Amino acid sequence: SVWGYISLTPLGQSHPQAAQAAALLHCHASLSRSWCPSSITILPSMPLTPSGKLCRASLPPPQPTQPASPPLGRVEVAVARIWREVLGVDETIVGADSDFLGLGGDSLSGLAVSKRLFEWREAMRESPAQWPLDG
Repeated sequence: SVWGYISLTPLGQSHPQAAQAAALLHCHASLSRSWCPSSITILPSMPLTPSGKLCRASLPPPQPTQPASPPLGRVEVAVARIWREVLGVDETIVGADSDFLGLGGDSLSGLAVSKRLFEWREAMRESPAQWPLDG
């Protein structure tokens, strides 16, 4: 997954959600889809190394830009669970309207998801009553 971090100017500090949305729009207008961040975290300032470079190790874990809408029904719950497991992302950012590529998915992880969904479908055919409703 690609995550973005921004620090705000005094003007941006009065409207942080608007600044966050503007940053996402700028990324989508300027970058290919695979390089657009799935979330943008606002920081008071960027952590720097003693030499003045960005200290990536000091960046906090990413925060979802918008809370994911929860998956509904057995199929959506299963798909969301499989996406989380394959992509290694937090459950709060995978929802019914999430973008697989935006969460860091690629062709190889897509194949892994496809295989897992096939296995889930076969398990449902064999014993649907034993498959958990909540994933």
